[in-house]
Amino acid sequence: MRCRIGMVAVAAADVVVAGCASSSVTSPNVGPLFLHYEGTQARAVEMEIGVTLRVVAETRDASGKPVAVGTVQYHSSKPEFVSVSATGVVNARAVGTAYVIATARLGVTTFRDSVRATVARSIGDD
Repeated sequence: MRCRIGMVAVAAADVVVAGCASSSVTSPNVGPLFLHYEGTQARAVEMEIGVTLRVVAETRDASGKPVAVGTVQYHSSKPEFVSVSATGVVNARAVGTAYVIATARLGVTTFRDSVRATVARSIGDD
């Protein structure tokens, strides 16, 4: 079982949604959630059926220090092709393409990002 990880631009961009127009400070100056495959900065992968990989969700403050955003929830846009566990483990199930979407909340702010996984029966040799 193999997978190919590459750096590509993904159509689903970082999205930050403000929760409400409160004047009270509810969260620090936090950048958008950044989702990538573990051990790389890859935003898209090609996988064979049966391969598992893990996605990692990161958020940093203005100085670049990691910021904990609490619980991150993961889901797949097409679970028939790619499933994802509550801890971010991605499983290639069937031939097709899906997005793994992460959502996290910090105060009243919701952060979302996604990465792409394309599943093939076999990935050819380079």
